[in-house]
Amino acid sequence: MKPLQPSEDDYYIEGCAYHEAGHAVAFYHFKHRLLLISITGQGDGKGGVTKAEGPSQRILTKRGVIWENTPERARYLSDQVIMNLAGEVAQTQFCPESVRAHHSTYDRLDAVRLIKKIVPIPMQGERETVLEELFRETRVLLNEPPYAAAVEAIAQALLEHKELSGNQATDIVRDAITHRIC
Repeated sequence: MKPLQPSEDDYYIEGCAYHEAGHAVAFYHFKHRLLLISITGQGDGKGGVTKAEGPSQRILTKRGVIWENTPERARYLSDQVIMNLAGEVAQTQFCPESVRAHHSTYDRLDAVRLIKKIVPIPMQGERETVLEELFRETRVLLNEPPYAAAVEAIAQALLEHKELSGNQATDIVRDAITHRIC
């Protein structure tokens, strides 16, 4: 008897789990409060979602990120780009056989929109250089052993449960990071 080969749907679901896990770990890293992570269909029946809540407007004002053309705003926007790219990076690193060209279209569009705010009047190739640097930072972050362990833990939990509350996801990430550091 021939062993069963994974179907395209199996790859899709596994890839989706790693993709959403990447977003969740990045949100956690940047101190956003996780609200929900799901690999069940959203709207059109395909795709997953990671919902998180960032710092309040008051806190952002205190940090100086609302003022244009400041290093604080550029770093804040760069962090937002990393959170967008983390899904694609995690899926590519941890489940490469599931990657399809269209999977990260919306994340990439959001990243480009944010980069236009970081570099409003670019020199030739400057935005592409910033995007590649932020991809590199995202890969470095998710390759750190505690964060890689957290991506694996969240992805496995999503494959088992399909959806996690923010508290469940936070506990899983925190436990994976804590156990990997100790």
